[in-house]
Amino acid sequence: MDGKTRRKLTMAATVIDFIKQQPPSTDAGFTALVTDLEGLITRADEVARQQQDGLTAQAAATRRRNELRRRTLRDQTRYLVRVAERTTAANAEFAGHFVMPPDHGSISAFLTAAKAALTKAQTQKDLLLSSGLNATALDDLQTSIDSFDDETVRQNDARHDHISARIELAEIAAQCVAVAKAMDGFYRLEFADAPEKLATWRSASAVVGHSPRHPAAAPAPAPDPAPAPAPAPQLATLPALSTRSDPKA
Repeated sequence: MDGKTRRKLTMAATVIDFIKQQPPSTDAGFTALVTDLEGLITRADEVARQQQDGLTAQAAATRRRNELRRRTLRDQTRYLVRVAERTTAANAEFAGHFVMPPDHGSISAFLTAAKAALTKAQTQKDLLLSSGLNATALDDLQTSIDSFDDETVRQNDARHDHISARIELAEIAAQCVAVAKAMDGFYRLEFADAPEKLATWRSASAVVGHSPRHPAAAPAPAPDPAPAPAPAPQLATLPALSTRSDPKA
């Protein structure tokens, strides 16, 4: 269940709690809305369990598949390939049919290679047995491959179950919001003269989301540059005093 769906379903449960704290309503339309909302919440609980069961089953099947590949399939395929390598020099038709898949490859590539080796080995079973292959090796490998395929089916079924449940939960949550909006019209009239109750209702029926991030503060504008100082006033130049003696003195 994603966060958006969870918040809507939480709102629906909060609305039911609010309604239970109010005097019972005799309005048939409102009572029908309450019944619908309670039914949606009950169904949401069932689907949420189905989703969790699907996730758990998928994880278990994936774990068993990995275990089969890591321990059983890998060892059985390696045993077959190594025995077959002994006969490749004398049997050219074996070349390229018995190759050990790389451990770091995908599971599907590994399984394809193991199945191909098994198919070829079954056509040359007597020759491989004479080269040292265990009498039950091919049957054991086939059993492991079948088990791996069964776990793959379980994994895919479980994935389908939890994805379907997630989609249904989102649809239920959307219906809960629609019912709460219909109830809002009733309570706005019911609490027209009771602003405190109306505020409580609006709080109960709100779908709480993430708090918006505070926008980064805009940088303070740079101060205007200080004006350049005015040039100092220039003093008037006085005429130079004469150093000659006044003849009349």
